[in-house]
Amino acid sequence: ASGSLDNPIVTINPASGQSELVKEVSIDPGRLAVADDGSHLFVATVAGNAVSQLDLLSNAETPYVSPAASGVLQDMEVLPGSNTSLAMSWQATSFKSVEVYDAGVRRTNAPVD
Repeated sequence: ASGSLDNPIVTINPASGQSELVKEVSIDPGRLAVADDGSHLFVATVAGNAVSQLDLLSNAETPYVSPAASGVLQDMEVLPGSNTSLAMSWQATSFKSVEVYDAGVRRTNAPVD
């Protein structure tokens, strides 16, 4: 067998149990969220302090977001029907936050009429 890989993202065939390398990413992968259309995978660090976006068609990896404060990612979900919008919940000692990002840019809170 060849040497081990650092930070691999793999697929597993449920029928055969065989795994296949998708991409070796630059961060230590933790939580994952995939877009409905299967085109993008969001990869959070194990520490929960950063998220990268992996384009599954080109295998290009780009940094997506890091929390503004010292928060730790609790959960994340790609918004239905989108491949670039992500809802994330963060937690720190003094706060909890749910934020939505579009292409890595946090949505600002708008007044409700």
